[in-house]
Amino acid sequence: MFYDRRSSHSLFPRQHILNRLEPTKSGAISLLNHIFGVSTNGVESQALCSCLKSSNSTVACSCCKASKFKCLIHSLIGLFRVLIRNSQRCQYKKLLWRHCLKPVFDKNKAISNGSEIERDLIDSYCSHKQVVSFVWAVTRSLVPNDLLGDYVTWRALRKNISKFVKLRRFERFSLKQCMYKLKSSHYPFLLKISFTDCPCGGLWKNDKTYGKRKKLCKVLCDAQWSLQNKIFRSWIYWYFSHVVVPLLGNNFYVTERETRKLDVFYYPKSTWNKLFKSTVSRLKDTNYGVLDHASLDKVLNERRISLGRSAFGFSRVRFLPKEKNVRPLANLRAPSKFLFAGKKNSIVNVKALKQQGRFIWFKSANSALRELFVVLQIIKADDPDKLGASVFDYNDMYQSLYHFIHSVRKGSSFSSKMYIVVADVAKAYDSIDQDVLIDIMNDAIPLGTYFFRNYSRLFCNKKSIKAMAHQLCSHHCYRKQEMLKIEASIQLSSTGCVFIDKGTGVEFSNQMLQRVLAEHLKHNILQIGPDYYLQEVGISQGSILSSLLCSFYYGHLEKNVILPFLEKACQISSRTDKTKLGFRSNEDRRSLQLPENQRCHSSSNKSFLSGKPLASNLNVSYINSVDEGKYFTNNYVAGSYSNWLNIDKPQNLLLRFIDDFLFISTSQQQAASFFSRMQRGFRAFNCYMNFEKFGLNFDIEEPSLNKRFYAGADGMQFIPWSGLLINCKNLEIQADYTRYMYTLLKKRMHSVENRFNVKPILRLKKKEITILGLHAFVRVLKKKQSRYKELIYLLRTKIDELRPEGASRHMQYAVDDSHSSLFWKIRY
Repeated sequence: MFYDRRSSHSLFPRQHILNRLEPTKSGAISLLNHIFGVSTNGVESQALCSCLKSSNSTVACSCCKASKFKCLIHSLIGLFRVLIRNSQRCQYKKLLWRHCLKPVFDKNKAISNGSEIERDLIDSYCSHKQVVSFVWAVTRSLVPNDLLGDYVTWRALRKNISKFVKLRRFERFSLKQCMYKLKSSHYPFLLKISFTDCPCGGLWKNDKTYGKRKKLCKVLCDAQWSLQNKIFRSWIYWYFSHVVVPLLGNNFYVTERETRKLDVFYYPKSTWNKLFKSTVSRLKDTNYGVLDHASLDKVLNERRISLGRSAFGFSRVRFLPKEKNVRPLANLRAPSKFLFAGKKNSIVNVKALKQQGRFIWFKSANSALRELFVVLQIIKADDPDKLGASVFDYNDMYQSLYHFIHSVRKGSSFSSKMYIVVADVAKAYDSIDQDVLIDIMNDAIPLGTYFFRNYSRLFCNKKSIKAMAHQLCSHHCYRKQEMLKIEASIQLSSTGCVFIDKGTGVEFSNQMLQRVLAEHLKHNILQIGPDYYLQEVGISQGSILSSLLCSFYYGHLEKNVILPFLEKACQISSRTDKTKLGFRSNEDRRSLQLPENQRCHSSSNKSFLSGKPLASNLNVSYINSVDEGKYFTNNYVAGSYSNWLNIDKPQNLLLRFIDDFLFISTSQQQAASFFSRMQRGFRAFNCYMNFEKFGLNFDIEEPSLNKRFYAGADGMQFIPWSGLLINCKNLEIQADYTRYMYTLLKKRMHSVENRFNVKPILRLKKKEITILGLHAFVRVLKKKQSRYKELIYLLRTKIDELRPEGASRHMQYAVDDSHSSLFWKIRY
């Protein structure tokens, strides 16, 4: 149902059983067998055929002779004939546009700006209420009334459909939920089950209970109820699995969105096809080049020759809606097959081509890049300077901020104000220069031969045993030492699992790894729909190397452009400060030369930068001159000697989570200089910032800039960065819940596993922890104060008994509502 772009000209997909059957007796019998699994073999099959071959169905069997009504099988055959006929005559397109609003576009806007129409199409998904209304309208026109039950059943069934449509990703819907509040006694066709000598009844029961027809009435009633329940369950299961699900998949493109990855969105197929064509057209103009069959054949043949068993195929692409555009995601985990053409004949057609050619399977790109991934992980651990200011999880962020705060507090007697700049690279993956990245990675991968050994880890839980494949890598120079060291570390860290050495391995040279990487970057073949494309700019999202390659690329940018720029800005700032004090001669400059450890420098670990503060009235033209290697001095008012010596040197921290930059400085001028440099972008790296995602906590001469900071009820300012809120005063971090402000949380909360080893400390006494828990309990119960008055009174009494005379400052901070005002703006 998910990510299916295919659509047919009928109500259901082409291979659906209702499209393959005719509204005849034989078609109804086939549908009967498909839904209920009726056996048509042996004596029962002959009895069924004898019943159905009669032209007059009212006298076809003994149960029909004894009753004015048809037996169950004959009733179902008639109902299923109507069902098949209705499926072929259903006016589903009219129902679709009646219940799901058709998007209306401004023609002038569509012609002038292609991105505007993409925004309109992205927001043109159908609400869950509209989808349920369409499904129910089709159900009413498709399914006969006897198979739907009475009006009470209709309401219950529609509610169950609504629950199914509103499911989130990875949630399950059981048969019990499908049958919620549905009763078999409300379905007329189930009331026709009777235990007579009619051979039709033998088709529905295969257990011993049915064979004893002439026993006590109680036994027969129990058997009849059991039979009704089985038939009812089979019908409801078939309705949801073969009517509701194909109906949604054939008429809607079902997907998630980047900002709401657990919610499910339903786009009408016609709307999604317009968005799909618009996105493909945009990508062809910027990133992708079209490949015909002959060019694709040539690329894959050359890859098989150059890479051998490391050759990989192409990847299929799907589109993920964002707020303003669509992001292409390539599935590099799946293998692919390609039809190579044979020798050309004078008469060429599709059938002859398939007979001459042959299919060849290729491994997935991620499996071919596995050895390279292991090598890059080792480089990341052994030489983190090559990745610049990269952080890869919240634990790295926490550690970096902790060390920076410690250094600031240690070097200053008073609390320095922090100036923060947050920047985000626009289209980070899609704008990377492939040639520059290949040069960077060729320098990063050390020369020599690499040995890889395969091993597995077996994990056992309550339900099953899982095996995870891994590889050990060692360099040729230190093969034995590295193997022993890695094996020892793995065995020590393999608590709760079994470590198995497969005894197999492979050997790669650095030239081979470089060829694989170059082939992956320069000849990345993507399949979008039926067409093939070559990615000419950027790298694919979905590769196991994507985040690492991005970190190496922007780490090289930091090392060669951003850090030298900030160092130069610090040096020119020092000269400007000395000019302000009136020291013009070389002797004066030498007399006040700072010690070596206080000069402007750049730390190699996490890009700590330090230097003298810039001039207080630094303007944009001065910042631009710094980047060009020029500077000038103004006639500033000279300051006093003692004040200049007491100026604390500013300290800086630069962090980057893939493509999200965070710069913190104790100097406003340095933060302003960093902002100006990032705003201009880096042409040599094809790297430009998203102006709408800049975040600042200070004023700057930029009227159109949105600072994007959040202020709590206590006046404390926070800047959002990579899912976190950073306190602008003390750099404390907390999860970013601002997107839930003033909204009602209707979805059930999921338990989230703590993936990162972040353990913030709140120093409280044991008694204070108890008070804090009781205080939180009271806040929750106050939502229903009239119901829990007595319990709230008892809890408050207990809090008063435990409350100490002088609470610690940590306790006072924790119970102050102004520090957690964000949570009280969320509706529960």
